[in-house]
Amino acid sequence: MSRNIITAAITVIAMPVSAFANNACLSPSVTTAADVTTLYGAEYEVRTTYRSVNETAAQFIRETPTTIAAEGPLVWTRGETDESIAGDRERRFAIGHQYHAMLLYFDDMMENVERDTKIPFGEEVRSGRTGLYPAGGEVSLIDGEAPDRPAGLIMKLPDESPITIKLADWRAASSGYRLPYRIVINHEDNIFTYAYSMIDIDEMDAIDFQDRYGAPDLDDVHIHRLHRALLAAHCRGDAALMAQLSAPAAVIANRGNVVEVSQDETRGRFETTFERVEYSAYHDLANPIIRVAGSGDLGWAIVNVRAEGQAKKSGEEFSQQWAWAMLAEKRDGVWVHAGNASNAAAVE
Repeated sequence: MSRNIITAAITVIAMPVSAFANNACLSPSVTTAADVTTLYGAEYEVRTTYRSVNETAAQFIRETPTTIAAEGPLVWTRGETDESIAGDRERRFAIGHQYHAMLLYFDDMMENVERDTKIPFGEEVRSGRTGLYPAGGEVSLIDGEAPDRPAGLIMKLPDESPITIKLADWRAASSGYRLPYRIVINHEDNIFTYAYSMIDIDEMDAIDFQDRYGAPDLDDVHIHRLHRALLAAHCRGDAALMAQLSAPAAVIANRGNVVEVSQDETRGRFETTFERVEYSAYHDLANPIIRVAGSGDLGWAIVNVRAEGQAKKSGEEFSQQWAWAMLAEKRDGVWVHAGNASNAAAVE
């Protein structure tokens, strides 16, 4: 799954993620698997993956498996027979099942986090931190008996009754972090008990995430994934992949010039680039704006990104902000990069 392993002490709520929250390159991830039982006798499995609030998924394994994923500006769902673009409620649902990510990254996932000394939690009033939840609502992380063991979470989401989440069975996960392996959720008089068989904190890039959850047959998602894969290929230093993701002839407009490049020329250009520089991060600074033409075979993404890395020879670090329009073309059912018009932000 990853090329570098995170070294972690046995603690929680200690890993800042704001610096790489939208990074397409290697960044911390949380992967879990749990067997779920409910008060009313239902049983199923839940598997989750979290890279950021903009790249997260939850998969519910029943007789009819269901996947809900948030990727950048898009949310999609997949059932046994249908796939569709979804909305904020489904985004909240996908993020809302990332319980361990909330423990580790609470201050980065939520906005306007503040201390709160009067949070109702079961029959008690506790202290904790409360912040605004992505796509609406608020969440409180409740203090526990020890700083590294929160008691639980309270989620107040739009059009939902409050959700109480209690944490138990704290153990060292495979990463070394001490995390709860049993979570009990009380929502609308039903109780869901999650017994975790796997909690893995590692690193993955955007391509790893895409490989884990095959893209639905939705053009917007494919174009967004193409954009993210191109960013991740920079950090992999993979010129062959850059060419593979491109059309046989792509048109590039940059710095007052327009050139048409073949796949071989694309590979050669990036081989030269990757010999000179090493990319450590490629961030989306805002969600890409994605459109698909009515014909269904052309689309584009307007993006705002920041590239970070260093020159291999001198070791000099760089951080560059770019905006570009990527043209995408569907060829034999596969979306590829067919053109790009870009400009760099002025260096202050």
